[in-house]
Amino acid sequence: MHLRDRLGASLATTAPRRLVVPGFRDAAVLVPIVERAGAATTLVFTVRPAAMPTHGGQISFPGGGREHGDTDAGATALREATEEIGVDPSGVEVLGMLDDVPTPLGFVI
Repeated sequence: MHLRDRLGASLATTAPRRLVVPGFRDAAVLVPIVERAGAATTLVFTVRPAAMPTHGGQISFPGGGREHGDTDAGATALREATEEIGVDPSGVEVLGMLDDVPTPLGFVI
């Protein structure tokens, strides 16, 4: 069984825990898992430019704050991944959602 299938099955059995933290901004990230025939499965990370006003120099998954037109966290994550690393949303299979996590900088991811 492929990693994709195992992760999808696991995520399908548990409802993600959602948090609402007053004063925190909603955000989302994509955890890009790349599987290629004959190659190791890899994760894709980004390095934030040092000059960014928040998270400068951090290594992270592609993502960011929710914007008005985003219908849900998945839409936010895909939009941000498209902007940051050129992901084509039509080539992405969303396996599921993880629990929300508050950050020290005032985001709920």
